[in-house]
Amino acid sequence: MKQTLISAAVLAAFAAAAPAHADELADLKAEIAAQKQAAAAQQARLDALEKKLAGVQQATEQQAAAAQQAAAAPQANAAGGYAYGQGLTVNAGGATMNLYGLIDVSYVKANHLAAGAATAGPRVAWFSGNRWGITGKRPMGDSGLDMIFRLEAEYTSQNGEFDDNTQMFGRDSWVGVQSDTIGKLTLGYQDAPARDAIGSAIYGDAYGSATPSLEEGGYTNNNNFKHLIFYAGSASGTRMTNSVVWKKDFKNGLFASAAYQFNGAGNAGGFANDTTKQFTLAYAGGAYNLAGFVTSANVNGNTHKSYSFGGNYTVGPVRMNAGYYHYTAQQNAAIGDRKDDAYTLSGKYTVNKNVDFELGYQTEKSKNAAFGKDGAVMGPIRAFNDGSGATTAVNGTRSALYTSVFYHFDKYTEVYLAGDYMKLKDGSFLKADGSQKQTEFAAGLRTRF
Repeated sequence: MKQTLISAAVLAAFAAAAPAHADELADLKAEIAAQKQAAAAQQARLDALEKKLAGVQQATEQQAAAAQQAAAAPQANAAGGYAYGQGLTVNAGGATMNLYGLIDVSYVKANHLAAGAATAGPRVAWFSGNRWGITGKRPMGDSGLDMIFRLEAEYTSQNGEFDDNTQMFGRDSWVGVQSDTIGKLTLGYQDAPARDAIGSAIYGDAYGSATPSLEEGGYTNNNNFKHLIFYAGSASGTRMTNSVVWKKDFKNGLFASAAYQFNGAGNAGGFANDTTKQFTLAYAGGAYNLAGFVTSANVNGNTHKSYSFGGNYTVGPVRMNAGYYHYTAQQNAAIGDRKDDAYTLSGKYTVNKNVDFELGYQTEKSKNAAFGKDGAVMGPIRAFNDGSGATTAVNGTRSALYTSVFYHFDKYTEVYLAGDYMKLKDGSFLKADGSQKQTEFAAGLRTRF
């Protein structure tokens, strides 16, 4: 009886628990079904997103291809425009042409210009040669090359005359090709690259570009501290006639150039006479920049050579420049060879975007420099001048201290005050009155268009 009661109790307990287990099983089955449905919905969403992504990627690739094709195709009848200080630009058929200019008006007071007298008034521009020019560029088919050219004339602002005798384009008249691969190759009448921003212009005075580039440039224009530029010249002066110039930016900070000046048409003395070979090397290091050049020229059958090296360093608002120049020239058997050594140190302090100050010093020491044909020397005569006809030579030193202050209304227009003091020693003297000292003061306005 007892055993029967126990068995009945156990069966009753199982009977009571069975509904609970049945409910839990049903719940599990329902949960699994719900998860499967959610997973299916998620997969469907993922499939839709992937399909949309593929469509967006295809559209983006098509747009990029169309943009690339449009960029490569000539832009027919594209309008140009005028940007103040950057000239008037016209675009047509993939070609670009730019008309531009610069005006620098200087009023100068200087002593010892005429028999010891001081004179004052407008003069050939102190800092920049007045100019107007046309430059152009267009792709040469699908060669990857651009055709480039420049025609640039120089004039005097005080009377509108040509500043370079009767030359219509007294600053530039050249044509060439350019690409990142080959660099810039130009032919015609152009700067000696040693005077450009790929050469000594980055350290020759306090006013040139601080960094090397393929663009033309140079030193200041008409004052007693521009004289060092003549060491960076050629058989025809600071610009080369009948010349071929190659410049390249290697895109790693390194810049280089090579130039050759051919014998001028009709010049006597054979193919090599009045020719120039010149090489430059520069490095753009950010805060510091280095450059130098080597030149060898045949001047009326005599060999003239020069080399220079220097650089600049910028820290905060201060830029410092320094350089050394060496020059030798054959003259004639009667007076022997000439030898020059020159040094320069200058600096620029930028107070703010409107105001900057400049200060510089340079000295040139000439040994055995030929007198000019008129029997006088304006300091040591210019480098690469022909001394073969001279009968007398002298030792001389030419030193100049200069300073200036600029007020920039914007990056295109400024006014300035400037001055320099030149001192000559030994056999160097001023042609006007034989003095060995000269002081100049200038005030000017410069603008670009």
